[in-house]
Amino acid sequence: MTDSQPNNLEPQRTQRTLGAKILSATVALGFALCVFGIIVFLTSCESRAAPRVFLNASLEFLGEYRIPNNFQLDGVPLGGLSGLTYDRQQGVFYAVSDDRSLKGPARFYTLKVNVDKKSQLKDVKVLKSTSLKGADGKTYPAGSIDPEAIAVSPRSTVFIASEGDRNSGVPPIIGEFDLASGQLKQQLKLPDRYLPDTVGKKGIQGNLAFESLTIASSGAATDPLYIFTGTESALIQDQQKLAENQPVEAIKTRWLQYLVSEQTGPLAEYAYQLEFPPLGSIEHGLSEIQALDNGGHFLSLERSLSLLGFKIRVFQAVTGGATDVSRIESLAGSNANPISKKLVLDLADLKIGLDNIEGMAIGPPLPGGGNMLLMVSDNNFKRLQVNQVLLFRLRS
Repeated sequence: MTDSQPNNLEPQRTQRTLGAKILSATVALGFALCVFGIIVFLTSCESRAAPRVFLNASLEFLGEYRIPNNFQLDGVPLGGLSGLTYDRQQGVFYAVSDDRSLKGPARFYTLKVNVDKKSQLKDVKVLKSTSLKGADGKTYPAGSIDPEAIAVSPRSTVFIASEGDRNSGVPPIIGEFDLASGQLKQQLKLPDRYLPDTVGKKGIQGNLAFESLTIASSGAATDPLYIFTGTESALIQDQQKLAENQPVEAIKTRWLQYLVSEQTGPLAEYAYQLEFPPLGSIEHGLSEIQALDNGGHFLSLERSLSLLGFKIRVFQAVTGGATDVSRIESLAGSNANPISKKLVLDLADLKIGLDNIEGMAIGPPLPGGGNMLLMVSDNNFKRLQVNQVLLFRLRS
């Protein structure tokens, strides 16, 4: 037996050695797969965060033009230019006036912007005026509408946002109007929280409702049509109620996103945090938004008026990663993720006199690259203010 033992144990030692090697290799492979899995997970997280990545957007100032305050069309003074949009099919801009049917019918203007081969702004021609008409086919009565923003659609229509008038009980609206006739075709449904109540506890603030509007679309009439609009300032229920020694929180406005189809209600809603207003601020809010693409990238225009004059800042805003706040009753103190943003241009850096800039739209390609970006001012029909048009080269 003793002589035969080594022969019986040798295969067992060989099996144990082989088993150990297999076990070691299995552990090593498992570790490698684990590391690979972690890398894939982190990479996928990074991929999911991609919508929050900013574009490399920049603005180059190219020139200024002023339409005379005494300019009239059809006997009605030009003024109150509060919203702007570009029709690439017709090669013209449309600018909506915030005249509440007081100086003439509520209306929008068709503008032709002329630049030379060096992208210098030559002039701005006012081609015509189109009156807005309600569901009854008649122009709006005085005080019944306050148009503030406009966006042209590929359906031969324009969407126009009206702030309404809280003090007079006139609700805000977002309407689709025929481009040629100005006839109202439909109104988008607004959530009840935007509608003013009678006791001042909810809804839009007076003269601080929908001031901005843009459409994200490929331009084809059959493609999905996404509409974004934002309030100029916070809803009443979103205002922060400060306790003693409580730090002030920046104002949060709300953006509504619609997918225009048979269902006219909003698709989603986001919080947008304004910059802190300058010292001595009289007015401060979001005046315009402009879609850069269909991927959730925008330009936003914040305007302030203080004792030192107008302050205009343009930001890039990204909705990817922002919380849908449509179920949040009040944004005051909310920890919901707001729309991400970063500064693109502070117009104070231009060292020019600025008026009440409210409208902004991306136009056609410019010689030398980039696209035209146009801004217009609302002169409030006042003698000491101007119809200012600013031209920029947008690269993104």
